[in-house]
Amino acid sequence: MSEEIIDFCEQGAQVNSDIEKYYLAEALFGLDLERGHFENALNQSEIFNDDSATSACQLTQRTKALFLDAGAETAVRYFREQMKKREERADA
Repeated sequence: MSEEIIDFCEQGAQVNSDIEKYYLAEALFGLDLERGHFENALNQSEIFNDDSATSACQLTQRTKALFLDAGAETAVRYFREQMKKREERADA
């Protein structure tokens, strides 16, 4: 199934909903990748190439990639920084 997901992403398929993006990212996380390559796989898939940097889906999936790649401390720091940015934008 993961090969089909990669093919789907590489074909430039239009992925619009957060549900589709979530499942595509989860499929990438299910690949047998070495530690340190999950965020790169997420970036190369271009699942989140639509300036949705503030979407909850992207925030959680990038945080998960960082957990898998760099460990809990880095992932939690990233999550807190992004949440602070979201709060600042909401206040503005």
